[in-house]
Amino acid sequence: MNHKIIIIFWLLLLWIRPAEAQKKRLPCLNLSQGCQRLLLELAMENSNEFLVLREQEEIGKRLLENQSDKAWTAWITADPISLVQNVFGGGRKQDIELALAQLKVELTKLKIKQESLANSYGENILLLLSEYSRLDSEKTRLESRVRIKRTQMIIARIEYLQGGSSHSEMSRFREKVEDFSEKIESLSEQSKGVLLELQKLVGVVGNGLEKNLVDSAN
Repeated sequence: MNHKIIIIFWLLLLWIRPAEAQKKRLPCLNLSQGCQRLLLELAMENSNEFLVLREQEEIGKRLLENQSDKAWTAWITADPISLVQNVFGGGRKQDIELALAQLKVELTKLKIKQESLANSYGENILLLLSEYSRLDSEKTRLESRVRIKRTQMIIARIEYLQGGSSHSEMSRFREKVEDFSEKIESLSEQSKGVLLELQKLVGVVGNGLEKNLVDSAN
Protein backbone atom coordinates (compact mmCIF):
# COMPACT_ATOMS: atom_id res chain seq x y z
CA MET A 1 0.00 0.00 0.00
CA ASN A 2 2.77 2.44 0.90
CA HIS A 3 4.52 1.82 -2.40
CA LYS A 4 1.33 2.58 -4.32
CA ILE A 5 0.95 5.94 -2.61
CA ILE A 6 4.56 6.90 -3.33
CA ILE A 7 4.20 5.81 -6.97
CA ILE A 8 1.04 7.91 -7.34
CA PHE A 9 2.84 10.87 -5.78
CA TRP A 10 5.79 10.74 -8.15
CA LEU A 11 3.59 10.14 -11.19
CA LEU A 12 1.79 13.35 -10.36
CA LEU A 13 5.13 15.13 -10.11
CA LEU A 14 6.13 13.90 -13.56
CA TRP A 15 2.96 15.35 -15.07
CA ILE A 16 3.82 18.85 -13.92
CA ARG A 17 4.88 21.22 -16.66
CA PRO A 18 6.83 24.41 -15.99
CA ALA A 19 4.66 27.51 -16.12
CA GLU A 20 5.46 30.03 -18.82
CA ALA A 21 7.05 33.18 -17.43
CA GLN A 22 4.96 36.30 -17.93
CA LYS A 23 6.27 39.67 -19.00
CA LYS A 24 6.94 41.95 -16.06
CA ARG A 25 8.55 45.28 -15.29
CA LEU A 26 10.98 45.76 -12.45
CA PRO A 27 9.32 47.54 -9.53
CA CYS A 28 12.58 48.99 -8.21
CA LEU A 29 16.36 49.07 -8.45
CA ASN A 30 17.62 49.94 -4.97
CA LEU A 31 19.12 48.11 -2.00
CA SER A 32 16.12 48.39 0.33
CA GLN A 33 14.76 45.21 1.92
CA GLY A 34 11.40 45.85 0.29
CA CYS A 35 12.96 46.06 -3.18
CA GLN A 36 14.97 42.88 -2.61
CA ARG A 37 11.83 41.02 -1.54
CA LEU A 38 9.90 42.18 -4.61
CA LEU A 39 12.68 41.17 -6.99
CA LEU A 40 13.04 37.82 -5.22
CA GLU A 41 9.33 37.16 -5.74
CA LEU A 42 9.70 37.95 -9.44
CA ALA A 43 12.76 35.71 -9.71
CA MET A 44 10.92 32.80 -8.09
CA GLU A 45 7.89 33.31 -10.33
CA ASN A 46 10.24 33.31 -13.32
CA SER A 47 12.06 30.14 -12.22
CA ASN A 48 10.67 26.96 -13.76
CA GLU A 49 12.66 24.97 -11.24
CA PHE A 50 11.13 26.79 -8.30
CA LEU A 51 7.60 26.64 -9.72
CA VAL A 52 7.90 22.88 -10.23
CA LEU A 53 9.15 22.38 -6.68
CA ARG A 54 6.30 24.47 -5.29
CA GLU A 55 3.70 22.60 -7.34
CA GLN A 56 5.19 19.28 -6.27
CA GLU A 57 4.88 20.34 -2.66
CA GLU A 58 1.23 21.33 -3.10
CA ILE A 59 0.43 17.98 -4.74
CA GLY A 60 2.24 16.16 -1.96
CA LYS A 61 0.33 18.06 0.71
CA ARG A 62 -3.00 17.27 -0.91
CA LEU A 63 -2.07 13.60 -1.24
CA LEU A 64 -0.90 13.47 2.37
CA GLU A 65 -4.12 15.05 3.59
CA ASN A 66 -6.22 12.70 1.47
CA GLN A 67 -4.43 9.57 2.65
CA SER A 68 -4.45 10.73 6.28
CA ASP A 69 -8.22 11.13 6.13
CA LYS A 70 -8.52 7.55 4.88
CA ALA A 71 -6.08 5.99 7.37
CA TRP A 72 -8.90 4.88 9.66
CA THR A 73 -10.22 2.51 6.95
CA ALA A 74 -7.31 0.16 7.75
CA TRP A 75 -9.34 -0.99 10.76
CA ILE A 76 -12.26 -2.03 8.61
CA THR A 77 -11.67 -5.72 8.12
CA ALA A 78 -13.46 -9.00 8.82
CA ASP A 79 -10.17 -10.87 8.87
CA PRO A 80 -9.03 -11.44 12.47
CA ILE A 81 -5.42 -11.93 11.34
CA SER A 82 -5.38 -8.54 9.64
CA LEU A 83 -6.90 -7.02 12.76
CA VAL A 84 -4.18 -8.50 14.94
CA GLN A 85 -1.52 -7.28 12.50
CA ASN A 86 -2.95 -3.79 12.69
CA VAL A 87 -2.55 -3.88 16.45
CA PHE A 88 0.91 -5.46 16.66
CA GLY A 89 2.41 -4.35 13.35
CA GLY A 90 2.74 -5.71 9.85
CA GLY A 91 -0.83 -5.00 8.79
CA ARG A 92 -2.45 -2.51 6.44
CA LYS A 93 -2.40 0.15 9.15
CA GLN A 94 1.37 -0.03 9.35
CA ASP A 95 1.64 0.12 5.54
CA ILE A 96 -0.37 3.33 5.51
CA GLU A 97 1.68 4.83 8.35
CA LEU A 98 4.92 4.03 6.54
CA ALA A 99 3.60 5.56 3.33
CA LEU A 100 2.52 8.74 5.12
CA ALA A 101 5.89 8.98 6.85
CA GLN A 102 7.65 8.65 3.50
CA LEU A 103 5.47 11.36 2.03
CA LYS A 104 6.38 13.68 4.90
CA VAL A 105 10.06 13.02 4.25
CA GLU A 106 9.66 13.86 0.56
CA LEU A 107 7.74 17.05 1.41
CA THR A 108 10.51 18.12 3.76
CA LYS A 109 13.08 17.58 1.01
CA LEU A 110 11.01 19.67 -1.41
CA LYS A 111 10.74 22.47 1.16
CA ILE A 112 14.48 22.47 1.77
CA LYS A 113 15.15 22.63 -1.98
CA GLN A 114 12.81 25.61 -2.33
CA GLU A 115 14.47 27.45 0.54
CA SER A 116 17.94 26.75 -0.85
CA LEU A 117 16.93 28.00 -4.29
CA ALA A 118 15.29 31.13 -2.85
CA ASN A 119 18.43 31.89 -0.81
CA SER A 120 20.55 31.52 -3.93
CA TYR A 121 18.33 33.93 -5.87
CA GLY A 122 18.30 36.37 -2.96
CA GLU A 123 22.10 36.42 -2.76
CA ASN A 124 22.40 36.93 -6.50
CA ILE A 125 19.89 39.78 -6.46
CA LEU A 126 21.75 41.49 -3.61
CA LEU A 127 25.05 41.19 -5.48
CA LEU A 128 23.56 42.62 -8.68
CA LEU A 129 21.84 45.50 -6.90
CA SER A 130 25.01 46.30 -4.95
CA GLU A 131 27.11 46.30 -8.11
CA TYR A 132 24.58 48.47 -9.95
CA SER A 133 24.50 50.91 -7.03
CA ARG A 134 28.32 51.05 -6.92
CA LEU A 135 28.61 51.68 -10.65
CA ASP A 136 25.86 54.29 -10.59
CA SER A 137 27.47 56.16 -7.67
CA GLU A 138 30.87 56.16 -9.37
CA LYS A 139 29.31 57.37 -12.62
CA THR A 140 27.48 60.16 -10.80
CA ARG A 141 30.72 61.20 -9.10
CA LEU A 142 32.60 61.34 -12.41
CA GLU A 143 29.77 63.23 -14.11
CA SER A 144 30.03 65.84 -11.38
CA ARG A 145 33.77 66.13 -11.95
CA VAL A 146 33.20 66.46 -15.70
CA ARG A 147 30.87 69.40 -15.10
CA ILE A 148 33.46 71.03 -12.86
CA LYS A 149 36.28 70.51 -15.35
CA ARG A 150 34.15 71.86 -18.20
CA THR A 151 33.40 74.95 -16.17
CA GLN A 152 37.11 75.35 -15.40
CA MET A 153 37.92 74.87 -19.09
CA ILE A 154 35.45 77.62 -20.08
CA ILE A 155 36.97 79.95 -17.50
CA ALA A 156 40.49 79.08 -18.69
CA ARG A 157 39.47 79.75 -22.29
CA ILE A 158 38.10 83.16 -21.37
CA GLU A 159 41.31 83.93 -19.47
CA TYR A 160 43.35 82.65 -22.41
CA LEU A 161 41.55 84.98 -24.79
CA GLN A 162 42.29 87.79 -22.37
CA GLY A 163 45.92 86.76 -22.16
CA GLY A 164 45.72 85.47 -18.59
CA SER A 165 45.93 81.70 -19.18
CA SER A 166 48.01 79.28 -21.24
CA HIS A 167 46.98 76.94 -24.04
CA SER A 168 48.57 73.99 -22.20
CA GLU A 169 46.34 74.61 -19.18
CA MET A 170 43.26 74.49 -21.39
CA SER A 171 44.54 71.25 -22.94
CA ARG A 172 44.94 69.67 -19.51
CA PHE A 173 41.32 70.45 -18.67
CA ARG A 174 40.22 69.04 -22.02
CA GLU A 175 42.21 65.84 -21.47
CA LYS A 176 40.67 65.41 -18.02
CA VAL A 177 37.17 65.82 -19.44
CA GLU A 178 37.90 63.25 -22.14
CA ASP A 179 39.40 60.83 -19.62
CA PHE A 180 36.41 61.15 -17.29
CA SER A 181 34.00 60.79 -20.21
CA GLU A 182 35.66 57.53 -21.27
CA LYS A 183 35.41 56.19 -17.73
CA ILE A 184 31.73 57.19 -17.57
CA GLU A 185 31.09 55.34 -20.84
CA SER A 186 32.84 52.25 -19.44
CA LEU A 187 30.76 52.41 -16.26
CA SER A 188 27.58 52.76 -18.33
CA GLU A 189 28.44 49.61 -20.28
CA GLN A 190 29.11 47.72 -17.05
CA SER A 191 25.79 48.93 -15.64
CA LYS A 192 24.00 47.67 -18.74
CA GLY A 193 25.58 44.26 -18.22
CA VAL A 194 24.39 44.14 -14.61
CA LEU A 195 20.88 45.20 -15.65
CA LEU A 196 20.75 42.50 -18.32
CA GLU A 197 21.64 39.86 -15.72
CA LEU A 198 18.95 41.17 -13.40
CA GLN A 199 16.41 41.24 -16.24
CA LYS A 200 17.18 37.63 -17.09
CA LEU A 201 16.92 36.56 -13.46
CA VAL A 202 13.50 38.10 -12.84
CA GLY A 203 12.08 37.46 -16.33
CA VAL A 204 11.83 41.03 -17.62
CA VAL A 205 11.46 41.29 -21.40
CA GLY A 206 10.51 43.89 -23.95
CA ASN A 207 12.02 46.80 -25.89
CA GLY A 208 12.93 50.05 -24.19
CA LEU A 209 12.97 48.38 -20.81
CA GLU A 210 16.41 49.59 -19.84
CA LYS A 211 15.14 53.16 -19.57
CA ASN A 212 12.35 51.92 -17.33
CA LEU A 213 14.90 50.18 -15.12
CA VAL A 214 17.04 53.26 -14.80
CA ASP A 215 14.02 55.48 -14.12
CA SER A 216 12.76 53.11 -11.42
CA ALA A 217 16.01 53.50 -9.51
CA ASN A 218 15.28 57.18 -8.90
